Amino acid sequence: MKKMIFLMAALFLVSSAHAWTLKTGTYALSGGNSSWGGSSYQGELVVAPQGENYSVVWRIGNRQAQIGVGILQDDILSVAFTDVGNPTFWGVASFRVKAFGELEGMWTGYDGTTAKPEYCVWKSYSTY
Repeated sequence: MKKMIFLMAALFLVSSAHAWTLKTGTYALSGGNSSWGGSSYQGELVVAPQGENYSVVWRIGNRQAQIGVGILQDDILSVAFTDVGNPTFWGVASFRVKAFGELEGMWTGYDGTTAKPEYCVWKSYSTY
C-alpha cells in the first residue's frame, strides 16, 4: 500500500510540473471579435523561431495579415502585433500552450476595453 501511495504521489508531481512545448509551424486559427458573441473569423497562425523569441504571423481570411514578435515564458506565449494593412493598429495577445499542439489565448487592440478569444490547433511544421 505504501508503494502505491508513493507511486501515485510521484505521478502527480511529474504530471503537474509538466509544461507543454510550443510547436513551431502552422496552426489552424479561430477567434472572435467579442468575448460575448459578435463576428468570428478563421485563418492560420504561423509561429517561427526568432533567436530566443518567436515571429508570429496571422493570416485571417484572404484579406488580413498581422505580424508580431513573441516571448515564451513557461507555458505562456506573449505577443505584440500590428496589422500589415493598417500599421497604426497594434495590440497584444497572450496564449497558453496546451496539450496536443493547442494554443488558447486572448487578444486586444491598443484601443480595446475587452479581451477577445483565439484558439489555435497545430497543423504542420514550416520550413525556415
